[in-house]
Amino acid sequence: IIQAFGENAYLNGQLNRTYLAKEVFNSKEKLSVLNGIVHPAVGDDFDEWLERQKAADYVLKEAAILFESGAYHAVDFTVLVIAPEDVRIDRVIKRDGISREDVMKRMKNQWTQERKAKLADHIVNNDGSKMLIPQVLELHKKFSKK
Repeated sequence: IIQAFGENAYLNGQLNRTYLAKEVFNSKEKLSVLNGIVHPAVGDDFDEWLERQKAADYVLKEAAILFESGAYHAVDFTVLVIAPEDVRIDRVIKRDGISREDVMKRMKNQWTQERKAKLADHIVNNDGSKMLIPQVLELHKKFSKK
């Protein structure tokens, strides 16, 4: 990461997420470089973790860009959690402490919910109109039967 993005990519030995976000979410090329560095390492780590989960009925893999990266091809089922754009934006602002503009830059690099929904095996509605836990429990029942 330092080789690709310079010394500013780390601050006091920690990944400088603010700096990297400003760099990559303004450039598809730089985002591609970062993804090319990070995704193989994350994939290897997940595979090692997965090996230790043999006794589990099922495991979940959470990824913001599961569809965009093509990683959905490597799983048995996909679950897409949906919510209106304004709700998703507000949640990211609260979670990450970033501006609306920065959230929009990130979202610009992701597929729309509608595009992802066409590929998803299951959809969980998280907009507040349906109770979340019953939806999750229904999926748990389905996945436990496999």
